[in-house]
Amino acid sequence: MPFFIGLGVGLAALSWLGATVESTRLTHNFVRFHQHVDAESGYVPTARQIRSIVDAQAEGPPAVFVVVGGTSVFQGAGQHESLIWTKFLQQNLGARFRVVNLAQRGGRASDFGNIAAEFLIKQKRPVIFVADGSTNVFASRLEASPYRQTIFDAWYRGYLLPWPPRDRLLSNAAWYGPDALQASALGAMLNSYLNFNDFWNYAGYEYVNLNWNALLGARFGRRSFGPRADLGDPELMPEQYAARQGSQDRNRVMQLIRSAVEGLTDPRWGPYKESADQMIPPRLRAVTLAVLRLENPYYRDQFEPAETEAYRARIEDRMRQLQELGFNRVILPTKEFTEADYVDGVHLSVIGGQKLAAEMAPVIRAMATQLGYLP
Repeated sequence: MPFFIGLGVGLAALSWLGATVESTRLTHNFVRFHQHVDAESGYVPTARQIRSIVDAQAEGPPAVFVVVGGTSVFQGAGQHESLIWTKFLQQNLGARFRVVNLAQRGGRASDFGNIAAEFLIKQKRPVIFVADGSTNVFASRLEASPYRQTIFDAWYRGYLLPWPPRDRLLSNAAWYGPDALQASALGAMLNSYLNFNDFWNYAGYEYVNLNWNALLGARFGRRSFGPRADLGDPELMPEQYAARQGSQDRNRVMQLIRSAVEGLTDPRWGPYKESADQMIPPRLRAVTLAVLRLENPYYRDQFEPAETEAYRARIEDRMRQLQELGFNRVILPTKEFTEADYVDGVHLSVIGGQKLAAEMAPVIRAMATQLGYLP
């Protein structure tokens, strides 16, 4: 009996702590989830952390929230945190807008940043969701997402908009899904009551990290067991990226870029429209600016004429599919991006990020007026 009493008291105490603690150093100084605080290094942010970040950004309520989601391109890989493109976007938009960058390395438009946007919609707060995608993937299949645990967590906590196709998938996963989905679903279900993921994320960020990871240890010469808050954002300054670019294996990068064309017949990329329809609710699409990214022109210019034609047809087809699903705006950046605007095949340099921010700002302002957020 003393053992079970102790177990119950311990679980109750951990649950209470997980529901109340908050890493204010993370939420109040938030720029983005970088490599030291994301799934790549064994740290999976919770839905409550996403909510806390949005709440912290809501001090002095803005007229419009601009939630950025999607891939590592919008996350700002290749840009130092002090020069990230969303800071330039904030400057271009002005004080009436509040830009929150929740795009993730390896993320998509459907598996992380959308949580904040959907939560704000449910609160009836003005929000525009801005997300990028490739010609192969815009919305990730749930089983392919490294952030599926966070999506399950948000769903069990009631942060997501109701959408029957996605609700059925999330509901059935705990009992009938493949093993990977079952583990994530059951873990999130328990966490919605016990809050243990929130507690351990807090402890790992503020005091002591409990899982070894090569990205935290060997590569940066630090122990994996110190607080993650001390590690900081590892992205390089522009001059460091410039020195690194010359050493890239350009043949390997070219193969990756060419996959955008070679994937035309790949069955993995067939359900492009279906995945977006299942994972992104119509109410979210109605306030979404969907952006298809362009690869570095250095590599695109090496396409054969037939490849270039197929690539353009692919982009047009993907834009049409997203428009048919009811996304508010679907755009392809039109500014003249050069090789200097990229640090590799797809990720933008600081200069490229400034160009992107300048092009996106008027589109977002026009959406804010169209949606009735601004006069």
